Formats: sequence, structure tokens, C-alpha cells
Amino acid sequence: MLLSVGLLMLVDIIMHINMLFMIPEQYIKLLGIQKLGVCEFFCLLFVLYEAVSILKNMTLCGLPVPKKLKEHIKEALSDMTDEMPQESKEE
Repeated sequence: MLLSVGLLMLVDIIMHINMLFMIPEQYIKLLGIQKLGVCEFFCLLFVLYEAVSILKNMTLCGLPVPKKLKEHIKEALSDMTDEMPQESKEE
């Protein structure tokens, strides 16, 4: 990830690409930003990816996660992966 961030910094320096076209106008006004480079955009994606990964692992380990968030994570895991252990239906 660090290598890719370094390479994306070079892309930003050379090409000056503005990624704000991908973000709704109201969020741009709320944040008050004028430019979002490729490097910043992918850094935000990396942070989101890691946050989701941490929440997923917290759910799988049985650590406290907000109830609504836990339900969404369990639903996504059972739909998309085999990581969610099968609960017994004998209750």
C-alpha cells in the first residue's frame, strides 16, 4: 500500500488529475475542498477498506459492535463470503 501511495503521488505531481467529479456537489460544498488528487482519493479508499476489515474482524471475534452495524456486516458476510459461522437453528 505504501508503494502504491508513493506511485500515486508521482501521478498526482505529473498529471494533476482532480477526482472531485466522482463526489456529489453537496459533499464538496460541505467539505470546502477544491481539489482531490488520485493519491488522496485512493488513500481514502484504503482507510475505508481497513475500517471495514476491522469491523468485520470485530464482529467475527464477538467484540462489541453497534447492533445495526453488526447486522449489516453479518448480512454482507453471509451473502458474499463463507466467513460467517453458521448459527444453529435449535433455539
